[in-house]
Amino acid sequence: MNTLKTKTAQALAFSFCAQFSSAQDFELAPLVVTEGQYEPTGQDDVEESKRRVAATPGGASIVTPEDWTGRTLSTQDIFQFDPGVSARTRGVGTDARISVRGSGIQRQFGDRGVALFIDGIPLNDSDGSFYFRAIDPLVIDHVETFRGGNGLPYGGSQLGGAIRLVQKNGRTAPGGLLLSEYGSFDTYRGAIQYGVEEGPWDFFAAYTYNETDGFRDRSASRNHFFNSSLGYQWSEQSTTRFYLHYSDSNAELSGSLSPDEFAADPSQAGANRTDDADRDLATFRFGQRTEWETKSGDWSFFLNFQSLDFDHLINEGLFRFNRLIDFNTLEGQIGLQGEERYQAFGHEQTFRFYAAGNYGVQDEDGFGGFVTPGNPADTFDRTNTSWNLQVFLDHDLRFAPGQHLITGVGFNHADRERDINNADTTGDNEFNTSDTGLTYRLGYLFELNPQTQFFTNFSQSFEGTPFSEAEDALDPQVGRTWEIGARYQGDIIEGEVTYYYAGIEDEFVDVELAPGFSQTTNLDTVHQGVEFALTADLAKLAGVDNRFRLFWDQKYQYNDFTIDEGPDDGNRLPGVSEHVFNSRIRLQSPDDKWRLALSADWLPQGFVVDNQNTIETDGFVNFRLSGEVSLSDSLKLYGGIDNLFDESFANNVTINPSNDEFIDPSDGRSFYAGLKYQW
Repeated sequence: MNTLKTKTAQALAFSFCAQFSSAQDFELAPLVVTEGQYEPTGQDDVEESKRRVAATPGGASIVTPEDWTGRTLSTQDIFQFDPGVSARTRGVGTDARISVRGSGIQRQFGDRGVALFIDGIPLNDSDGSFYFRAIDPLVIDHVETFRGGNGLPYGGSQLGGAIRLVQKNGRTAPGGLLLSEYGSFDTYRGAIQYGVEEGPWDFFAAYTYNETDGFRDRSASRNHFFNSSLGYQWSEQSTTRFYLHYSDSNAELSGSLSPDEFAADPSQAGANRTDDADRDLATFRFGQRTEWETKSGDWSFFLNFQSLDFDHLINEGLFRFNRLIDFNTLEGQIGLQGEERYQAFGHEQTFRFYAAGNYGVQDEDGFGGFVTPGNPADTFDRTNTSWNLQVFLDHDLRFAPGQHLITGVGFNHADRERDINNADTTGDNEFNTSDTGLTYRLGYLFELNPQTQFFTNFSQSFEGTPFSEAEDALDPQVGRTWEIGARYQGDIIEGEVTYYYAGIEDEFVDVELAPGFSQTTNLDTVHQGVEFALTADLAKLAGVDNRFRLFWDQKYQYNDFTIDEGPDDGNRLPGVSEHVFNSRIRLQSPDDKWRLALSADWLPQGFVVDNQNTIETDGFVNFRLSGEVSLSDSLKLYGGIDNLFDESFANNVTINPSNDEFIDPSDGRSFYAGLKYQW
């Protein structure tokens, strides 16, 4: 561990905390906070989300569509200014590598290390994997992120915590929407949505289609999304809502480039990439969530069924590596969660409860290997079975004015079984493993005044073996994280800062066994960093907000993730840049009839590519310009320019590549424009 880096990060965190605590000269707006002021709503609205964040003794944040000026097409767009989330597109449609505090950064496709929810219902596969590309950004109402142990009360037992998506429904989004958008590389998106409320019933349905030829050769993609929900309000205190989701995402796979190929032409496909290379994903979900209010709290019960069909084909021709992965997953989930607020022994207290179980079966088959005459690729045919149980109990004691002691303890159980069928010639092993582990958190939250909070907590995470990376049974990944930070919400300035330090025991790490050959195994690691976000109302500060509004948004992440044992001890874990800056200026009219935004994405050092830290990409700055204007009360025109100065840079990388092809290039300069009609 680098002691100088650690001390620097700690000093930075405490410095920001001191700045927040001394910022008392502004006209302030209160945080949405304490239990005594709260009346349960039974709805996942933004005010409810603010209350949850304000009751969290650690890193937590909210993102709303108000943060997305112009187009929101990719996962990277959604989380660009969320201080704890790293999201980088990989050049496969709208796919991205999502990481929170370094969770799952070595995953080659799909994601893990974070619990993903939509309206409180888990979206992860039963082995912990998830695929954000199955989500339609246009149906999202807002997003909550509870980082690390702060996600435990909401079902996030992994290192990264929980990301909770709240989608539109007939009560929160009544009326209709039509959207049509066109941009560079023959990119098109069309959408229709409609929500209605009639007595105790409400209904919402949305269909979105987008397609693009892509900036690079062989990077075309087509995506269909259908989402609907039907709600029935039994009384003012209880509602049942049914959900139906279908998505079909088909993307060509252009492949990573070598540095020479990238320098010659970043728009080309990878060497020997053929017309057969692609990565397709179809998902179907059906579920229900029943929520009800008690006299002093609210609870919900969910049931969910989902299926997933994933096809991943690489065909590089003779004397090259070829692979087909075809798996089909069927699984079911059930859970109960809620909280109660009460007075006991003269103190306000809150009890939170979360319990969920899921069971899934995955049929996986295909082939993989280097194909030469007389030497066909190895085939595999496996059945993977997962079963998980998760319980967490949490208690918040307000033991003095503005001071909270939060304690929580949980139990996790993970079964993983792999059966090798007759057609498997890879030599991989069957296994049947059963792991249990505790999760916990101990936190302290201090409300200095209605605008300022300080917090600290210590927590333990737990994550079972992921099938897609394990060639044999792995030990569960366990992390112990300490964090300290502050939140501030004033009339002119609002923001947060968190410093965290995590020691990870048996992290799932991709290790090179021989040149060009790697395998996922367990290694101890250290993750530490700073998460910082700030929004300043510059027009109000200057006293000219009656003429226009001007905001400055700043996000900074310090990511120091290192291997703590073995031959690469002390080296950085590849996949996430050490320093990430995102900055944005937003200019808009006082009545919000028009908006302009200029943003910059700055990575001073690029990405480390391998565990040996011998390969690193260059840093870059990427600018984006976007805007929108209301032509009438119902019609809005929007547009923008991505990669404003047409820079070429590595937006993502292949971890521990088997050859010198590891760069996933950014798109070149692109333009887009669209119309949105609402009634």
